[in-house]
Amino acid sequence: MGKHLQFLFKSELRANQFAILCQDCNEFQGKKWTETEHDLDFIASHQRGFSVGVECKNTLPNIPKNEFDLKIRMCHYLGIKPVFVVRWLPQSYIYDAYQEGGFCLLFETQAYPWGYNAMAKKNAQSFDLPVLVMPELPPDAQARFSKWVSKQP
Repeated sequence: MGKHLQFLFKSELRANQFAILCQDCNEFQGKKWTETEHDLDFIASHQRGFSVGVECKNTLPNIPKNEFDLKIRMCHYLGIKPVFVVRWLPQSYIYDAYQEGGFCLLFETQAYPWGYNAMAKKNAQSFDLPVLVMPELPPDAQARFSKWVSKQP
């Protein structure tokens, strides 16, 4: 499911004039993150000159706070804005990303690819959580991300 959300968000980045520079990476413009063996799902650069480090989480539990903080430190070190694409986050996480010039795109449902309708329905009933088979990010999520991009210097 994680790869599906990455695919959806890569399409959204391209729709907002980003170029995907690398996937599963921890290096940008000659700087390499060596504090841990973690990486970012991808790094993308906007045509206006800013870049983002993206972490997508399509899991039912939240991204652990220590991992979230580490990804923010990694982006800070690399000189890029952190972007988290997730089902849900606590307000304090959102504030921390905002303080670093970043963005959290929350869409409240776990994303399933086409053809997984039965599995999505079963998991929705088992976990009592919203799930959705989606070929693209929901329109409101697309609009929120585009609005954030338009406000970047």
